[in-house]
Amino acid sequence: MLGVAVAGLDDIVWHMSTVAEIEAAIERLPPAEVAAVAAWLNEYQQMIQASAEVFAMYDREEASCKKAAGESCG
Repeated sequence: MLGVAVAGLDDIVWHMSTVAEIEAAIERLPPAEVAAVAAWLNEYQQMIQASAEVFAMYDREEASCKKAAGESCG
């Protein structure tokens, strides 16, 4: 569901630079669009968390390899 299209949201978001501006814009959206933004944000946060977990796994594997080999594992 990432990339949910919210009518007019693209036009609004590209002109915002602060959380306060984004919050104010969200407050002006109809309830259905607020729900779409909330769903997108939830999915985005899950994607960020999954990416962090993958990078942490790579870091652990690299550290384990270096410890075992006593050198860089590439």
